Amino acid sequence: SSGINAEYGTQRPVVSQCVVARTLTKGLKSVCTKIIQQICAKVGGVPWFLNHSKEFESTLIIGIDVCHDRDTRRKQSIAGVVCSLNDEFTRWYCRTLPQAAGNEFLGDGFRDILKNAIKAYRAKNPNKLRNNGFPERIIIFRDGVGESQIRMVKHSEIAAIKTTLGSIPPPATTKLTF
Repeated sequence: SSGINAEYGTQRPVVSQCVVARTLTKGLKSVCTKIIQQICAKVGGVPWFLNHSKEFESTLIIGIDVCHDRDTRRKQSIAGVVCSLNDEFTRWYCRTLPQAAGNEFLGDGFRDILKNAIKAYRAKNPNKLRNNGFPERIIIFRDGVGESQIRMVKHSEIAAIKTTLGSIPPPATTKLTF
């Protein structure tokens, strides 16, 4: 199944769902429910959402992780960035960013991804007039960083976010949590 997932997950733009035959021998109703939820999510459905307080309205969540390829011949790491586009946190702007092998730090490409994510957020939320159409707060979840790198990564990524927010008119006052 991993070969099929790799083929249809990276090479062909086809929504697919692989099921290993032995999976169907376990609690069929539960397994089928999970498969249907996965398919629903892949075609844009919302199988569940976060029912939260007004406190999180106008919040943009950013998730960042870096995957380091174990095949050293490629000499490349891939950063994945996701940004929420709505208050229910069910729509996401997603991009990958190739970079040098072993590099945890996101460079200029991160600013471009973030700028496009903010534009997508504003396009999906045209009625948000507070804060000039920007999210009122941004919460950043960062994975894949060792203890010794947290301070430097936090400093560089917060700086990139502030620079990006300042480059998109009109100005915004956004609270950041890293």
